[in-house]
Amino acid sequence: MKNADDYTKWYGYTKTSALLKQAGDAQYNYVETIFPWPYSNRDMVYRMSVNVSANGIVKILLKGIPDYVPEKQGIVRMKKAEGYILLQPIDGKTEVTYVFHSEPGDNIPPWLANNSIAELPFRTLYGLRKMLNE
Repeated sequence: MKNADDYTKWYGYTKTSALLKQAGDAQYNYVETIFPWPYSNRDMVYRMSVNVSANGIVKILLKGIPDYVPEKQGIVRMKKAEGYILLQPIDGKTEVTYVFHSEPGDNIPPWLANNSIAELPFRTLYGLRKMLNE
């Protein structure tokens, strides 16, 4: 999860990704998200921090920082994005909870945004599971 350079291999709709900075408990990751034609791709820098509790619960916090790097031509910067991934050990397995909210901007029709929102967690968790099994 911390290897931002490999997000394109498993994180849904990710075109490019890179670790920009590691600062103590937090890291700053650049992610470009694929959007269908005729819309431009979106991007954001995410501050990611990992909190591990004594009972083995891991919470990965994600907070978009829209002004961390200059905007790129042809890519729309999202103005808001935040959420978390919660990993909880339960009976020898790991329950994964993925909560995320973003505002893609640029007058994306609700039907398109909602379709992507519904599909993104599935693609991401499927990709993560596939990568872990390899």
